[in-house]
Amino acid sequence: MMVRVIEYTTDTDAEPQIYRLITSLTNITLFPALVLATEYHRRWEVEKYH
Repeated sequence: MMVRVIEYTTDTDAEPQIYRLITSLTNITLFPALVLATEYHRRWEVEKYH
C-alpha cells in the first residue's frame, strides 16, 4: 500500500509539538498537506472532548 507522510509542527503549547500524519490520500492536488494536517488536528481536538 502506498502512503503519504506529512510532518508538521504546532506552536499552540509552551513548546512546539511535531506530528506525523500517515495517510492513503496521496494526491497532493486534491488533498494539500495543510488541509489534511488542519483537519486531522481538528478531528483529534473534537474527539478528545467526546
